[in-house]
Amino acid sequence: MSAAEGNAPLIWAHYLFPYGAAGLMAAGLLRGSGVPVRLWLNPAGSDIWEVGPQLRELSTGLLRDPGVDRIVTYSPSFAAELSDQYGVNRPIDVLKPCLSGRYRPLSAVDRAAARRRLGLPADAFLISMHSNMRPVKAPEDVLCVARRVAGLLDSRNVVLLLAGPAPSIPWDLSPLDIRLLGLLRDVTEVLQVSDAELNLSRHDSFNLSLAEAMACGVPVVTTDVVGIAPDIHACDAGATVPLEPPVPRDPRRCYRAAVDALCRFGSREEERSAAGRRAGEHAAAAFSGAAHWTRLRSLLSAELAGASQP
Repeated sequence: MSAAEGNAPLIWAHYLFPYGAAGLMAAGLLRGSGVPVRLWLNPAGSDIWEVGPQLRELSTGLLRDPGVDRIVTYSPSFAAELSDQYGVNRPIDVLKPCLSGRYRPLSAVDRAAARRRLGLPADAFLISMHSNMRPVKAPEDVLCVARRVAGLLDSRNVVLLLAGPAPSIPWDLSPLDIRLLGLLRDVTEVLQVSDAELNLSRHDSFNLSLAEAMACGVPVVTTDVVGIAPDIHACDAGATVPLEPPVPRDPRRCYRAAVDALCRFGSREEERSAAGRRAGEHAAAAFSGAAHWTRLRSLLSAELAGASQP
């Protein structure tokens, strides 16, 4: 947006820390020099779950600062959370993230070929989790649920694919087969060969990993606190389950609803593939570049219209 067009330059500060603070300083310097810059803040989950509580006064100051022209985040639930926790008395816009076109489902033939290429059992029930494995992502809960599923699905071998920093794994989780894939530059093929994506985050502004799985035609099972939960409900792309108290607890009752959903997908291929198909169709519409830019253009138009008013 150029000054020649009569529009103010716009600073988009993704994450409050450090970019939000830096963006506010930059906007102040530019405005002091006569440049009518616009500043948008784009907070993420870590801004209020991890960093925010340590720097609460600074977080509150950033979100309420009159120098901020617009706050944009990923989901209505996260917008409400920002308002509730930090007393933000202003509208917060929602802009869902977009996905690369490489996230797409494979045909049954291509899935089988990809499994062979990756050295994965052709007939196993593959559960994937790709994550940064921070405590908030609750990888220990994922292990408990996957192990329980492996014990109940007598007719199929259950393999848990963990892509990301290796979590602490107990010595024996049999009959569960765990494959530690480590840090991957591209998780697309791992998702495309998976039968279900499991993520039991204790907090998430959206959860892009679940959107990526959906785009690959994979049904997802997650907690109902994640920002993407309404999308999962909208197309019946899997299951969202109530958040349970932290460990320790009886492992036989660990996320029973999640275990039940995964067992259904593992024993009823028609149900699993139908949920995956709905997930892929929804992701192609809701998380596409076209949908993202249509919404962003709408926000920019509203911003420019407001800026042009006396």
